[in-house]
Amino acid sequence: PAEFLKRLAGMCRYAIARQDGELNLARLAAALVQTEGAVRLGISWLQARGHISVVEEGITALIVSEDQSSDRGFVDPETTLRNLSYLLSEASAFRRFVRTSTPETFDALFSLK
Repeated sequence: PAEFLKRLAGMCRYAIARQDGELNLARLAAALVQTEGAVRLGISWLQARGHISVVEEGITALIVSEDQSSDRGFVDPETTLRNLSYLLSEASAFRRFVRTSTPETFDALFSLK
């Protein structure tokens, strides 16, 4: 998860500097080639470690700042990191499955018969 967190932190810094801290979760997930759940966990980890603060949280977007003086919440960074690692490995396994599967595999998997 280190590379994912590094890229996510960079995108948060960019949003803080150029977009008033606003992060669109779907766009961020697409840019990172991950799920919105992984992005939310990554942001929770960054906040728990004091790298950023979540100022406002909505369904599709967040506003973050560099002000680390706000509440870090009740998130355990180690548990969050374990959960994030699991989500990232699941996404990786799914991409590997899609890359190596044949059209027949998808037909059989998604068949309604």
